[in-house]
Amino acid sequence: EPASQLVGPSATGYNDELEPYPYDMERAKQLVEEAAADGVDVSAPIHVVTRQGIYLRNDEFAEYVANQLNEIGLTADSEVIEIAQYNEQYDLNYHDVPEDRGWIGTNPHGNEIMDVSSTAQAYYSCDGGSSTYCDPELDEALDAAIPLTGEERQNALADVTRMYYEDYGSIPIIHMPLNYGLAAELHWTPRLDGFMLLKEISLAG
Repeated sequence: EPASQLVGPSATGYNDELEPYPYDMERAKQLVEEAAADGVDVSAPIHVVTRQGIYLRNDEFAEYVANQLNEIGLTADSEVIEIAQYNEQYDLNYHDVPEDRGWIGTNPHGNEIMDVSSTAQAYYSCDGGSSTYCDPELDEALDAAIPLTGEERQNALADVTRMYYEDYGSIPIIHMPLNYGLAAELHWTPRLDGFMLLKEISLAG
């Protein structure tokens, strides 16, 4: 399903007022042309990078993203790399990312605790372990939201989600469904968090 934010509607702090960003190649081409006219180097190399086997057909998706970027006038390629090599860069904070890296990471995001605070602390905040974004005002709003509970927490975190969305902190694309194949004798109910716990699985007979 098209995504407007990194988490799905089951997470506290999901903002149901947000719509997925529009897909408009003509407008994208216009923006690149305007940037070039303003002296921006639109030929700087962009690398669309993904980890081996991280999700279904991720190599094709990375190639597709790179092709779309080339079509609007940018210079992009795609690469599938080994997990440890990817994680060396993925786990860098905003302040430690090399200026010439030029990465777009295509990466799935799990939020097993169903609360945007976990996502925000990792991806939205200036000190996040995997953050390539920094806005002190968002950090202040996040710090104020974290101690709250109930509806106040939901509303405050939804505001943080909106701030990140309006500043294009990342570009969510889709929420991928989890598909499972079960043997007839296996008793198990899938969980929202995606975990498969043996204590919740049993065999008939």
